[in-house]
Amino acid sequence: MLINWITSASVPFSVCNHPAFRTLLAYLGACQPDIKAITMVIPQSGHTLRRWLDEFHGVMFNAVKQSLQTALCRIHFSFDLWSGPNMHAYMAIVAHWVDQNFKLHAVLLDLHRFMGTHTGKNQAASFWTTIQKYGIECKIGKFNIDNARNNDTALQEIAQIMQLCNRFLWGSGLAKGYRY
Repeated sequence: MLINWITSASVPFSVCNHPAFRTLLAYLGACQPDIKAITMVIPQSGHTLRRWLDEFHGVMFNAVKQSLQTALCRIHFSFDLWSGPNMHAYMAIVAHWVDQNFKLHAVLLDLHRFMGTHTGKNQAASFWTTIQKYGIECKIGKFNIDNARNNDTALQEIAQIMQLCNRFLWGSGLAKGYRY
């Protein structure tokens, strides 16, 4: 619950070192019959929070990866590239799929700082790196992206990467044997 609050409210990790925060947690802990239980959830430092967040990310990453790998159909994607007010470029990659329980998912797979020029080739390489992390190279379906010219190039590059990996037989730009 603490990690959820910190990430959703964009609270800095240093909050756990603030005396008022620690007093609040101690007060809440005093309401618990088992004081040892509450001391397990009081972070000792920002480093503890970082470790907890890394552990939580690992659990969630594996859960999403498992769901993606057992998807009932191809996985469809949307991605975009933009520059923030700080003039740093970012790329977001979202996967859309139906799981084994016929539940539709739309999950942010990656949101990372995008280095280099905004060419389609660089976007395709960045996309492919993310796809490989999840082990879903053979499950790529359709794309929903805006009409920027570099996105057209990115899709062409992704198609070439897929051909080089012998993942699909391509004809007229669409995967042969495509099944839903």
